[in-house]
Amino acid sequence: MTEALNWIGRPDPFPNEGLASFLRHFARDNFMASRRALLQAIDTSHAIRMNADQLGKLSRILGVEHSVLVQMAPSDAPLVPSLRRVLTRTRTEAVCPQCLKEASYSRRAWSHVLATACSDHSLQLVDQCPGCGAGLRHDRPAAHLCDCGHDLRSAPVVASGAHETEVAALLERRVPAQPVLPLDLSDGVPPDIDLFLLGLINHFGFEDIAVRPAKAGKTPAPRSVTEARERLSVLTRLSADWPIGFSGAVADLMRAPEHNTPASVSRRLGTWYKFLFRQFRHSAYKAFHVAAANSIVKMHEGPIDARMRDLHALATVKKEWFTVAEAARELGMRSERLAAGVDDGRIRASTPNAGTLYRQRFLHRAEVDRLREIRDDFCDESAAADILGVPHSVFRILKEAGLVQMVNDAALPPVARGCISRSDLQALATRLLAQWPALDPSTSDHVALRDLNLRRTTDRQRLVGLFRAVAEGSLSPIGHDGTGLAGGALFSKVEVQARVASFSIAADLTVQQVSDLLGVHYDAVKVWVDAGLLRARRVPDRQGRPLVIELRDLVGFLLEFTPLSSLAAQMGSSSRGITDTLARKQVPVMGLDATRGVLVRIRDMVRAEGSMS
Repeated sequence: MTEALNWIGRPDPFPNEGLASFLRHFARDNFMASRRALLQAIDTSHAIRMNADQLGKLSRILGVEHSVLVQMAPSDAPLVPSLRRVLTRTRTEAVCPQCLKEASYSRRAWSHVLATACSDHSLQLVDQCPGCGAGLRHDRPAAHLCDCGHDLRSAPVVASGAHETEVAALLERRVPAQPVLPLDLSDGVPPDIDLFLLGLINHFGFEDIAVRPAKAGKTPAPRSVTEARERLSVLTRLSADWPIGFSGAVADLMRAPEHNTPASVSRRLGTWYKFLFRQFRHSAYKAFHVAAANSIVKMHEGPIDARMRDLHALATVKKEWFTVAEAARELGMRSERLAAGVDDGRIRASTPNAGTLYRQRFLHRAEVDRLREIRDDFCDESAAADILGVPHSVFRILKEAGLVQMVNDAALPPVARGCISRSDLQALATRLLAQWPALDPSTSDHVALRDLNLRRTTDRQRLVGLFRAVAEGSLSPIGHDGTGLAGGALFSKVEVQARVASFSIAADLTVQQVSDLLGVHYDAVKVWVDAGLLRARRVPDRQGRPLVIELRDLVGFLLEFTPLSSLAAQMGSSSRGITDTLARKQVPVMGLDATRGVLVRIRDMVRAEGSMS
């Protein structure tokens, strides 16, 4: 029989009705005893889970559109999870008494093995007759009647738990009103959500990992509502205090791998890893992926093979183990240089045991962090001089005097860019600056550390001795210039001069010494020397080939010239005021085009004074 018959009644399906329920009231409208009687009459399979051929035949005989039957029939690739063929209850179903009061037909979700609640009324489903205690067969007289005649609409109702209600909504691909599971449903409910939830229960639902069966992922589906409710309670535990509960389950599985001597890490992690990361990739499951990736990356002590690299993209916790190449990228250096440090023992690394195919070396995060601290702390001499705020000439004297210490390069891992500790330099700056007040650096009664160089003396050993006195604490600063740099520490100019110069025995003077003696700027003395007014010579056998001025040449210069700034200071005037006065008296001055070092000849002032008397 392949053509449609002249049926007395041709009912339309109810919303969300299951195929067995539709056939039941189709039979009733055509005066047949049951669904089974209808299917026997048309010589069609009595199976609840019809295959595609049987469904097509049924469509032709009943005269019902095939697309209408597809929306009610169990399928291997259902549009809604509630119609999953392999998870359909074939012997009995569960019912919601409140739904039956509203309309007496069976909803398609009631036949799913994970259906324990009604999402519309938040009530537990009933799968046993309160009258006789028997299961509720698909072929009973009516949806609201048991075979014994008991009216199921009068069955006692119990409120369902939050997880049960949410699962019931998900089976119909509806977003729950009050979700409790960590699912991202912004792109809708995935059609395989029932398989994912059942997989979570089967793989991660064992409180005692020791009793977990060898093929936990293939644990049989629950056979009753009570059993399904117990299985769904696992979801409550896994999602409690998210992600702690689920992460704990992952950690337990990692401590008890399914294989004792695997060839790769992904195999050692077991079927639960493949289930989570290979079978279910929908964005709705991202929270589970991230939580599992965090647990794996945090606990795993060894290589992450190529099949697991996506874990690092997912994980939000810090990675615990690095290959040499990965550690080199973290530290911003060449892996060859890092490997050399591992080879000579300056860098700690571990090698996986012989049971794995991956025999490369790995650095723990603690070691990478240690190397990063060393890299960030140590610097070369150029950077050290900048940190202290001193020129390189002064930095070299600081090293010689012991104020700056250098670490043996062979003792450091090959990650540092120098042998001088930044923290030690900062400690030096703190020691020189912390106790002293900020002073005006432009005044002439003190000198900054950065200016303590060979311009102040021709005797290098005296200068080194000065810095050693600072190191020992016998010479202390009197203040600082406010820059926060060690080079800004200010010392008494009188005490500095006393330590670096002995004018009673010195045959010649540096430009700085002349500057200090006359109370004029260093550049002014240089102007006089460059103009040939003050004789000076270079000393090639001394460091820096300094300019020196013999004492007799200085005396001769002072007998001929007077610095205008000295006259202004003695007379309580200014250089400009003195210049104007001398101009009125027609006394020539020398060096007006220079910014410093303007001079007047003593004889010109005497001559002008005599001509006016």
